[in-house]
Amino acid sequence: DADGGFFYTGKDHETLIASNKDPHENATPSGNSMAVTGLLRLAKLTGAADLLDKATRTLQLFRALMARSPSAAGQMLSALDFYLGPVQEIAVVGGAANPEVIEVLRGLRQPFRPHQVVAWKAASESAPWLPLLKDRAALGAVTTYVCENFTCQVPIVGAPALRDTIRA
Repeated sequence: DADGGFFYTGKDHETLIASNKDPHENATPSGNSMAVTGLLRLAKLTGAADLLDKATRTLQLFRALMARSPSAAGQMLSALDFYLGPVQEIAVVGGAANPEVIEVLRGLRQPFRPHQVVAWKAASESAPWLPLLKDRAALGAVTTYVCENFTCQVPIVGAPALRDTIRA
């Protein structure tokens, strides 16, 4: 816990000669880099400082590997890039069956945008457990809030308005 990183086996696993935190990546990302990526994305969605702290300690643990052998740490470097930001936090509010909501959510996923997290809720939900969605209201069929560090720009109402904003 003190050094950061994640072992491949849990504390309740049978006793092994050595526990492993292998950070090296090949055709597939390492478990540590995927854990860091997930923790960073969850921290951006939730504002949870403990998740950010675990991710930061793991990035620090593998800092030398990223500097020495970047080709062996591709996903960890992507996680570091996400950490350094800036990251857009996007909240979408509108009904699940609404075609405009579906269009907005699809549009936010295409093309690949590595510096973005997206959360959605129906207009009738409150979502107090997710700060990005808390107190976000539907101002039309679909309302999109584009934020950074939980500070949002003016809400974008409607799929056409978001389409124009994304192109700009």
